[in-house]
Amino acid sequence: NEVLNDTNGRIVNFFKVLRDRPDELIRKIELTPYSRREHYEAREASSCSVEDARRWYCDVQQGFLNKPRGGWLAHHSRSNVSKVGLSVGRLMDVARRISSTHIDNVPAEKCIKQWDSKGTLFYVDSHYPSTDQDHYRGFSQADFERLIEQLSSIKGRAVLSCYPNDAVPKSWQRVDIKTNCSASSRATGKREPRTECVWITP
Repeated sequence: NEVLNDTNGRIVNFFKVLRDRPDELIRKIELTPYSRREHYEAREASSCSVEDARRWYCDVQQGFLNKPRGGWLAHHSRSNVSKVGLSVGRLMDVARRISSTHIDNVPAEKCIKQWDSKGTLFYVDSHYPSTDQDHYRGFSQADFERLIEQLSSIKGRAVLSCYPNDAVPKSWQRVDIKTNCSASSRATGKREPRTECVWITP
């Protein structure tokens, strides 16, 4: 079994619609113009699951850093329209990839507990503790430490990604990835260096 889980209901809805009604969703996305007004109107949720999936995709793909509810991305030196077009072209491949995947919308703790076994590998893309991440804001250092405690006692194994954090046991294998923070460049004009970490449980 393969499981995708997220606490953001709109993300979960997008992948469910892409899995179950890919032709309808992709056609609606292909007909969505690259437009500032379209982007900002897409922030509002729709009661129609297919339309809400289209809106969420539009909000993310036309937004700065592909962040929900971010600013509209318009850049004089590159074609953002072409970038979105390329991503749309890959959606059917994604739909096939997740055709037999379980898609859930529960807290990580519950998901890990339900699917844990000796043969399970979890990939946990943790929220960054004590940072403003839109839907994921409010995730504290204490929350992160509880996550580490749970992952330390699972039957299976886990791959965890986050910024450096002393709460992660030294016994876990760690790989550092040097990167730059694009968000900082908008405020300072410079891309500040950051370190992303990937840990693997013993």
